[in-house]
Amino acid sequence: MNSIRLTIIAFIFSLGTACFAQETATASTAWSLNKCISYALEKNIDVRKASVTTAIDDQYVKQKQGLRLPTLSASIGENVGWSKSLDATTNKYGSYASTNNTNASLTSTLTLYNGEKTTNNVKKAKLTYEASKYDEATTKESITLSVLNAYVQVIYAKELVTTSKEEVKASEEQLKLADERIKLGLLSRADYLVIKAQVSDDKYTLASAENSYAMYKVTLMQLLELPVNNDFDIVYPDLANLKNSGIVPSSESVYQTALGIKPQVKSASMNKDIAELAVKVAKADYYPTLSLSGSLTTAYGSSLSTSYTSTSFQGLSYGYQMANRLVPEVQLTLSIPIFQQNQVKSAVKIAKLNIETATLTEQSTRNELRKSIEQACQNVTSAQINYEASQEKYQSTKEAYDVAVEKFAVGLMNSSDFTTQRTKYVTAESNLIQAKYNLIFNNKILDFYSGIAITL
Repeated sequence: MNSIRLTIIAFIFSLGTACFAQETATASTAWSLNKCISYALEKNIDVRKASVTTAIDDQYVKQKQGLRLPTLSASIGENVGWSKSLDATTNKYGSYASTNNTNASLTSTLTLYNGEKTTNNVKKAKLTYEASKYDEATTKESITLSVLNAYVQVIYAKELVTTSKEEVKASEEQLKLADERIKLGLLSRADYLVIKAQVSDDKYTLASAENSYAMYKVTLMQLLELPVNNDFDIVYPDLANLKNSGIVPSSESVYQTALGIKPQVKSASMNKDIAELAVKVAKADYYPTLSLSGSLTTAYGSSLSTSYTSTSFQGLSYGYQMANRLVPEVQLTLSIPIFQQNQVKSAVKIAKLNIETATLTEQSTRNELRKSIEQACQNVTSAQINYEASQEKYQSTKEAYDVAVEKFAVGLMNSSDFTTQRTKYVTAESNLIQAKYNLIFNNKILDFYSGIAITL
């Protein structure tokens, strides 16, 4: 008997431990905003593509730097042929005989001067690489904002689900009260149907809220490049202190801060510098090119009849010929462009026009940033006003609704008037929730432009 009791106790203990472990695991697997952002920046396809582009531009830097080094190449060729030899005594050709020849060379070339084209190409590649890193950072910021938006939408939808459930519960309680009153003859059939219809409306609203909640979670999972999983959930932070600071910095101060930290601005500025270097690169083709080259060649011939340094190699071995027929050579070449079919002239003009394009793009980037910040500041101001108005509207409507509940409970208000008052309350509550999250999101956008880390 005691053993059975101990077994039962052990089973209950293990079951409780398993439940606790499951709850702990569920809590630990919930995704915080920071975790979502970090994961998205690691897995998002656009971010990864931008990272690959940066790596490619890094290799272009190494490629351009390599042009400062001399080239070195080796070649070897073997030629086999068949010919008839002429017999001078008989004046007749004999039968075919094979001959073979080997040629080997080692060549190196170094560019000494080319109008600083190589130097400017290296500078241009380095700036392109730096601009690429800023473009990658811009992509990461864009993904961060998308994740923030999706995350806030999930929290917002979750709160709507919670309030919708409370409304369903409240309307069901009112329906129970209506059931009792209609049985006592204190409520008309028409008033009863109004309350019953309200229950159906609240359940429909709840279903819509749950559907929106599920869809927002799908959106967030897709941003994270995760397969859709019904067990996916997020951490729901306490947002009580994030709603309304009442302080909006001037758009100009935020703009000046953003100019110094936003990667798209730095990238646009670097692209203008790149365009200016491109002009120098194009102009370099106007200048002569001075290059130094050296070579080492040797050869072997099976039927060699010519002499080399007054010594005949006819019939000598392969190794002997290859060792003694070495020809070292050094060459200094100056290539002077005279007429280039207007290619260089057009290239320089195009490069100068690209400077104008880059300058306009930089100005456009700055203007777009300024407009976005001005809009963000105005959005925060409007969101604060809207939130405060929604709070007042909610409080007054709730007070009226509480009075209506009391009147309806004692039969001093008919169903139609009560439902109207309740609809006003539900609408005010929904508007307040929307205003709260709109204010939270817009404040975070302003933090983003001010260089403040995105957290909830």
